[in-house]
Order: sequence, then C-alpha cells, then structure tokens
Amino acid sequence: MAPLLASELCNSFQRLSEELARRKTRAPVYIVRGAVMALGCDSRRLAHDVDAFIRERHA
Repeated sequence: MAPLLASELCNSFQRLSEELARRKTRAPVYIVRGAVMALGCDSRRLAHDVDAFIRERHA
C-alpha cells in the first residue's frame, strides 16, 4: 500500500463518518502515531498506515 497524505487521510475519515451516519451508528475514533503527525503537525508528512482501535459497546 502506498503512503497516505494528510488530505487522503481526511478523505478516508470523511467516508468513514458518512458510512457510520448511513448506518445510524456512532463510534469513537482514536488516531495515533504517524497518522496524527500527518494530520496535526505536518500536512506534507506521509502515513504508511493508520493504527486503529475499535471496541464494541454492549448495551
């Protein structure tokens, strides 16, 4: 997989948000490591992957 630019990461998170809204689902998203640096600190920086943690909530 090719490295991702900050703009590509933003687009991916936007698509995730739209899909969750379509399903009427809410989910916390925690962004860490290289993706944080690309999004928050240096838009020219590349992220080679996005680390994710998803925890299912039980009612």
